[in-house]
Amino acid sequence: SYPMIILKALLLTCICWQAISAPFRWEVLDNGGGPGARDRPAIGYDPIRRNLISFGGRSGGSLFQDTWYFNLDSQTWTLVNVANPPAARFDAISGYDVATGLFAISTGDAAPVFFNDLWVLVDYAGPNPQWRTVAAVVWPWTAISI
Repeated sequence: SYPMIILKALLLTCICWQAISAPFRWEVLDNGGGPGARDRPAIGYDPIRRNLISFGGRSGGSLFQDTWYFNLDSQTWTLVNVANPPAARFDAISGYDVATGLFAISTGDAAPVFFNDLWVLVDYAGPNPQWRTVAAVVWPWTAISI
């Protein structure tokens, strides 16, 4: 979607921007100790905590599998210390579900490997964050109508 493209573009240089109201203007926020420059990370936005969540991405020939979030209020980056993250990748489909509080990523590229999986991050800002794989649901062809 268009908003996701904009957010990914802003993370390319690892500089976050924030819209300031009355009148609207853009303001550069310090990236202070964040994940470093990378492109094509998986990102999502938690509007309750006002956190921009980022997983993976790449820089040159390096792929990443780290998870970070940037809080728009405190303007600080936090590394999410979690065991067993998904494999390093870029170009994953991602999003944050407000109803469940889960950050999800699916597919992604690690050239020459292309992933066909789904992961959710549980409790990303809490004391026990966990990445979990989600089993694929295979629909029988008889259940599909055209």
